[in-house]
Amino acid sequence: SPDDKDAFTGFSPLWAARSFALIDRAAQALSVEVEGLSQLPKGRALIVANHGFGWEAVFAMSAIYRNTQRPLWALGEHLWWRIPFLRRLAAALGTVDGTPDNVARLLDSDQLVLVLPGGLREAVKPAALRYHLLWGHRYGFIKAALRSRAPILPMALLGGDELFDFVGDPYERGRRWLRLGN
Repeated sequence: SPDDKDAFTGFSPLWAARSFALIDRAAQALSVEVEGLSQLPKGRALIVANHGFGWEAVFAMSAIYRNTQRPLWALGEHLWWRIPFLRRLAAALGTVDGTPDNVARLLDSDQLVLVLPGGLREAVKPAALRYHLLWGHRYGFIKAALRSRAPILPMALLGGDELFDFVGDPYERGRRWLRLGN
């Protein structure tokens, strides 16, 4: 449903539990470590991370859900909501469209929210920019945290930048393929 992109609407505890069980097995096979779970506050928090290829954030989402029974709501790229199957799967696991309204709704409800300010551009950066933050002027998350009085917690996602070497400008190529404007 188009409403899947809204906070709380598309989340499925059943799908999340089943999917996170598979993700936990993959994490074990890949020797993925998620540290610092004891540092999570009981209430709201805005967790800010770098954006490797993007898949690695799901390991943190799974670990937090398993250890706290709380979803880590990930603010997703607006593009996700144009692809029906991907949209539904992302929403079921706790991904919402990265809009100011969704951030406010989640933080005001004492939720844990994950933001990857670099977005798609940071996720598909060339090898020469591995582990560089490409946030530009994307600091709206700071305003959102201040408005809701949410602590900002940094999270480092390591390993995703090692997966692929992109040739040229994959961000611009993707925009052309999907016929998106600037």
